[in-house]
Amino acid sequence: MRISRRWRSMSARPAGASKLRGISGIGQLPGRSYSERVVVVRRLRTRNKSMKPGGSTQAHSNTRSRAQTALSIRSSKLRVRHFMLLALLVEHGSLREAARRLGIAQPAVGALLRELEHAVGQDLFIRSRTGVSPTPAALALAARSDVALETLRIGLDEVAEGTTPTLRVGIVHHAMILHGIPWLTDMLRFASQWQLRVQVSAAPELLENVATGDLDCAIARFPSQNLAGAIHDTCRVWQLPADPWNVVASVGHPALKSRTPVPAETLLAHPWVLPASDSQTYLMFRNACMRSGVPAPAPALVVDGLQYCVAMAMNARLLTICPSSMLRSLPGPRQLKAVRTDFSIEAPPLAFVCRTEAQRLPAIRALLELVLSTALAAKTG
Repeated sequence: MRISRRWRSMSARPAGASKLRGISGIGQLPGRSYSERVVVVRRLRTRNKSMKPGGSTQAHSNTRSRAQTALSIRSSKLRVRHFMLLALLVEHGSLREAARRLGIAQPAVGALLRELEHAVGQDLFIRSRTGVSPTPAALALAARSDVALETLRIGLDEVAEGTTPTLRVGIVHHAMILHGIPWLTDMLRFASQWQLRVQVSAAPELLENVATGDLDCAIARFPSQNLAGAIHDTCRVWQLPADPWNVVASVGHPALKSRTPVPAETLLAHPWVLPASDSQTYLMFRNACMRSGVPAPAPALVVDGLQYCVAMAMNARLLTICPSSMLRSLPGPRQLKAVRTDFSIEAPPLAFVCRTEAQRLPAIRALLELVLSTALAAKTG
């Protein structure tokens, strides 16, 4: 009796294999026996289930992908004028005023607003007889689009005037003294087609200027609460390796003569030179005093700028605090030394901060790579 090829194929399958006919993928594994293919497909399905809890992750992923595609299609029809309108409506709350400032008819303004709301998939303003009020979504979108418009305006001005593109960098005082000069020297060589504008200020001012778009990036010590609350939504942050801080004194100071760690209470009884009470350095000093359980003493000398405090400590019998890198960088013989003490100072590390949209600038990427590489080299060296 002649047996059909299909029957011979099925009779060669192991017992129970008929239940597995519906497994997808069995026929897509050439070069294997039927049993081997069943094992492989079972393993693949088991692994996929472990990667997709409840079996719905892939479906959700596909849904998100379709939603993102739809959003990108809608947003591709938006123009600069849509975001200019958004800024005017947030500022003035009036369609008529927005139409006057844009130089178009009020019905055209209404059409622009509807197009913008359709692109984002929700209402951005609450209409009333007296005008429009922005929703939280409108305020969030305006905060980002305003900076993008300002960045675009600066770029257009540079092109129209034929000027060199500008990179606006902020650096805190002591970082400028320790690292700023070599960083900027290398940047002038690596990004010669860019003009560098450097603002040397206190960390809170730099943080505010980055948040408002007045600076492209900043290098400073930012308290963790500021990083979390003020700039994480609109900025990228790269923390540099930690740089421990020390209590320092000039050679011959009584605090350096002790063979055992100087207690905090004894150390704080000496005269100090410190920056102003609203500076970040003084706040770190005061917090260290609180952790030690000793009230912060009134400094004998108050000087704006950590570098001047260090200079005064070198020339007078005054104590101050500074990062280890600053102590190592002092020129000439070691006139200033770290005091052995249980008085510990916790300082946030330096951080490189830039706005999210600015990180695509070639000059920003070059400066970031330079800063990270030199910081890592200093730590390992």
